Parts: sequence; structure tokens; C-alpha cells
Amino acid sequence: MDGQDWLIHGGNLLNRRYADKETKISPETVSKLRLKWKFVAGKDITATPAIFRGILYFPSWDGFLYAVKASDGSLVWKQNLQQITGLNYTRLFTNVTTVVSRTTPAIVDDDLLICGISGPAYVIAVKMSNGKLVWLTQLDKSPKGIITMSGTYYRGSKGGPGSVAGGGIWGAATDEKKVYTNIANYLHQNFTLKPSTTVTTAGGWVGMDAKNGQILWSTADPSNGTANGPVTIANGVVFAGSTYRDGPIYAMNANTGRILWSYNTGATVYGGFSVSNGCIFGGNGYKVSLGALNPDFTAGNTLFAFCVY
Repeated sequence: MDGQDWLIHGGNLLNRRYADKETKISPETVSKLRLKWKFVAGKDITATPAIFRGILYFPSWDGFLYAVKASDGSLVWKQNLQQITGLNYTRLFTNVTTVVSRTTPAIVDDDLLICGISGPAYVIAVKMSNGKLVWLTQLDKSPKGIITMSGTYYRGSKGGPGSVAGGGIWGAATDEKKVYTNIANYLHQNFTLKPSTTVTTAGGWVGMDAKNGQILWSTADPSNGTANGPVTIANGVVFAGSTYRDGPIYAMNANTGRILWSYNTGATVYGGFSVSNGCIFGGNGYKVSLGALNPDFTAGNTLFAFCVY
């Protein structure tokens, strides 16, 4: 399966979450997306899958790192992170009993994956071909250390009520004409959609002019869920997921925010989607860590592939 590679959480070093080579998916064809395959892991999947030369790489909250074929979802290899690193779990996350990675693997050269380990805070490298450990480096000696970003001060536009995790920053996407991001609305506050005057308490998504931050459109989650996960832009289509218990995912027109396609995955969608060769890839479930504290979130264990036919 040829197509665009997705090398890190944001797609590439520009971190735009933009599938700039995608041609098969468009506002005219996205309604033809159909489920191609499902891969079942042992627990929730919240990281955006990396893609390289037809293979998807992603961690699950079950403590494994997986490699599966993008063409049919068949398993190439899986590795138990606690076993290959020899690290001891520090019981940092609720509903988690082993060493885990929550980050999208970063593709390096032709046979190296760089992954973050949370609790304890290590970065590891494994061979892309088989998942075997190459090296590991401790970044913080605290048992509560998490691989994440440092604090940042910024000025910007506010599309709506946010959350506590900063998803509107790390989960934004841009095609260099517009900037798209989620409106988490974790506390279900009232806010007004633009350019309409509709008031909602749901989460949602927003499109802004990249030149000046002007809000061009905002769309509420029809399921009234929160919108905590990152968004992805591909050839005029914005992809996003909802934390609602049925796990809906949406494709929206990048110019208007109108929902063009949706699918219920069966469990909360907290992560984002990677895109390649007319297909989108993403997982479901978030009943661990902060998700375990939210009665509306549900557990899942599945990675999905949807393709245009």
C-alpha cells in the first residue's frame, strides 16, 4: 500500500497534522469512506498512528507497541514495553497496571522508532523491523515523570471553552490557509457558534483564517460530547473524534465546517487520525488516566481503517 508517510504526531517536523499529498479524499468523495478493517489491541488506543512504507506503528494503554499492515490490519509485530525495557511501573495512571507509552512513535531514518515512556519518564528507540530495543534514556528521575511538552506562553484566538490538557495547541492542524482545532468544552459551558448565533454546551471544532485568526466557522459535536482530541486536515476535509460513549468520528468541510460523513466506533475517541492514500487510521477508548475519572468516557481497544471506495 503506497501513500503518504505520517512520521510523528503532527505528520512531519512541521507538525501541521496536514496530509498535503492526499488526493483521493476530498469534500466530494469523503461520503464514500467505508470501514476496511479493524485491529483489536488489549486496551484503549489514543495516540495518532505513525505510518511508514505501508506499516502503522502505535502504542496501546495495554503496555504494548504494535506494528500492523496499513493494507489489511494484519499484525507485523508487537512488543511488551515493560519486558523489553526492564522498567518498573510507577502506578502513575488510573486503570493502568504496566509501563506504557502514550505518544505517537517518531520515525527516524529507515529502521528506528523513538517512543516516549510515561511513569517513569524514558525515551526509547526500537527497531522498526521487529520492535527490539536499541537504547533507552531517562529524562527525569521522578517516578511521576511524564513525557510531554514544557510550559508555553502564547497569544491567539479563542474558538470556545477549552479543557485542562491544552489540546487546542498540540492538536491543531493547518493547511497554511486556515487553522483548525478542537473546542474541548470539558465543563459543558454555554458558548455561541460562529458565524451563526446558535448556543451549545457541546464540544466542537473551529476553522480560522491563518493570516489573522478570524473565526470562519465553528461546528458543535452533534452527540453533545466533548472534543478533546486533535484534528487532521486532508485535501479540504477536517477529521475529528468525539468523547461521547458511542465514539463518533466526523469528516467536515474545511471551508464551512459542515459535517459530510460520520461513523460510530463504539467507544470514546480521544486521539487523532493519520491519513494516507485515501484512508484514515485512528483508535478508540479512553477509560484510563484522566479518562477514568469521567463517567461519560468509555473504554475501547480497536484501531480502525476507513478508505474511500
